[in-house]
Amino acid sequence: DNIHFEGGCHYLVKDGKQGLYDAYGNELIPVAADKVFEPWNDLIIFESDGKLGFAMFGSDVVTKAEFDACEVDENEDLVVTLNGKKGYLDEAGSFTEDADEAWFNARP
Repeated sequence: DNIHFEGGCHYLVKDGKQGLYDAYGNELIPVAADKVFEPWNDLIIFESDGKLGFAMFGSDVVTKAEFDACEVDENEDLVVTLNGKKGYLDEAGSFTEDADEAWFNARP
C-alpha cells in the first residue's frame, strides 16, 4: 500500500488496486482499478479486468471499465471500442456512434 504524488495527482495503491485523487484530495478514480494510467491532458484512463474505463478532470462522470480499446482521432476526441463497435463517449459517459456527441477528449 502506498501513495505517491505525480503530475498534480495522488496515486493510491491498496491491496493491489489503484485509484486517483486530484491535488485537493477529490476522488477521480476509486481505489478499485488494476491500473490507472498517467492522465493525458484532462483525459484519465484506467483498466480493470482487461477492460478500459475513462474519466475527465472537471467532471464527476467515471465510466465503467467495459471498453476493449481506445484511440484519439484527428480532432483529439476519444474513440472507444465496445463489443467490436467504434464510437465516442458523450457528456454522460455513454457510448455513442455519433461524432457530434463526442465529449471525452485529449485536448489540452
